[in-house]
Amino acid sequence: MITRSLELKEPLQSHIQNEFCHHEGPNIQTQLEKLQLINSDFQQLENMEFVLNPSQEAQKALEGENYVNLSLLPLVIS
Repeated sequence: MITRSLELKEPLQSHIQNEFCHHEGPNIQTQLEKLQLINSDFQQLENMEFVLNPSQEAQKALEGENYVNLSLLPLVIS
């Protein structure tokens, strides 16, 4: 899902730009504009994609027998 969101970054941003024509009044954002992702959001998604990539050691360290082992997350990040 994260990878797909990153692949759709440009179409998503383009769609938000088209949303401006649906304003109800000046300085009133539409619901879609309120939910838009900004560049820092996409940067965080890229970081999460990197860490959660199955080929990365961080992902392997977080894998448990049946569930993700989040207690190791601070150690893996540091």
